[in-house]
Amino acid sequence: MAKRLETPVLLVNQPGEKQQGKFIWKQFTTGERLHMAGVWFIVIFGLANCVYLIPILHLPFIAYPRTSIGGFFVLALLVAWRQYRRNVVADGVGGRCPSCKKDMVVDLDGDDRVPLRKYCPLCGKPLDIIESS
Repeated sequence: MAKRLETPVLLVNQPGEKQQGKFIWKQFTTGERLHMAGVWFIVIFGLANCVYLIPILHLPFIAYPRTSIGGFFVLALLVAWRQYRRNVVADGVGGRCPSCKKDMVVDLDGDDRVPLRKYCPLCGKPLDIIESS
């Protein structure tokens, strides 16, 4: 199961008011990363087999079916490798909004890193998320 990590950050609004918050990460085990990589490989390579079986889908590739399968195979390898290398992903930022003074959690994309700008889900005001020193 993914391990949850928390890093302290500062939430800063436009006038410069600051509140303490926490940046939440998910750290995956080697088994979980292998599973995710395998799933992506199977999905993309399965899509290649669909392209091979349906002739009309060859038109965008302007190539023989075997060439398109080779391209999908390389794509599947690259995506699986990228998924395997994702050891830690961002999950969210939690804390008290400096503008509306309410507790909130901002969902993040997996590749988000500090510093970044997001918006409070409650009041919609911009928040700068910076490292806490």
